Amino acid sequence: MSGSVVHSSRNSPSRSVAQLAAVSKALDRAGFKIISTGMQQCQMARERGEQPPISQERLEKLFLALS
Repeated sequence: MSGSVVHSSRNSPSRSVAQLAAVSKALDRAGFKIISTGMQQCQMARERGEQPPISQERLEKLFLALS
């Protein structure tokens, strides 16, 4: 952890918690976007008569891991 983050957390714990919450939310959104893209790729592969790059079951497990 950088000194500035540690220093600011000593001065304002609520600010640090707010920053951590924002990072957590951003990571969740990125994860859901990745899963959404995977679902789209699977659907397009099926429409072309190809094998999807990942199974629907695996996507469901990844989704549930995020929620």
